[in-house]
Amino acid sequence: MYVNAVLEHVLAFASLPVETHPDFEYEDDDAIAYKITGLPGGMEGHLLVGLQPYSNESGKTCRYLQMELKMPSAEPEFLDGAMRDGPNVFVSVSYETEAPNVPVRFGLMLQRRVDLSASRKEGIDAYSGVHTQGAYYAQDMLDATRAPFASTVGLVNGNPADGNSFPGVSPLVGDVRLDPGLLSEVLAQFQKNLSSVKGE
Repeated sequence: MYVNAVLEHVLAFASLPVETHPDFEYEDDDAIAYKITGLPGGMEGHLLVGLQPYSNESGKTCRYLQMELKMPSAEPEFLDGAMRDGPNVFVSVSYETEAPNVPVRFGLMLQRRVDLSASRKEGIDAYSGVHTQGAYYAQDMLDATRAPFASTVGLVNGNPADGNSFPGVSPLVGDVRLDPGLLSEVLAQFQKNLSSVKGE
């Protein structure tokens, strides 16, 4: 995982225009979705605005903004023993409402999800065995003593499983030293997009 390289791409995609009306076809119980326009080559993307505030460890009220990017192939692709969709990228940045341009928590999910149905059509029983699907990375910006958290995610016998089910697989390989300035740029662009959809 090269977290800053991913953030640079996220910033470029977040700088594209966002539709000002919600995408009511996007299903999410906790957020309102707005389509990102101008994405290249069949990519799909949404800015997600969290509906429910929450309180952090300091008792401050926080909200979050997210971005989802999907890079669908025309057909599922065979990779590591199963047919897969994606790749997909999901980014989440939280901030305190009193300081909306200061990130307090960052989350990143990178996925190549197993397509169980497409695998079965190809004679692959992806319901059996162990299949990694991606990596999750999180950083708490309020507590400098906390190291980044990272975990592999995937399927074990068709059921979702966390990093404990994948011994010897570590998504911490690479460069996981988050650049706080780059993350602030991403949040500032998310906030700019939020202003545009609110018509401010």
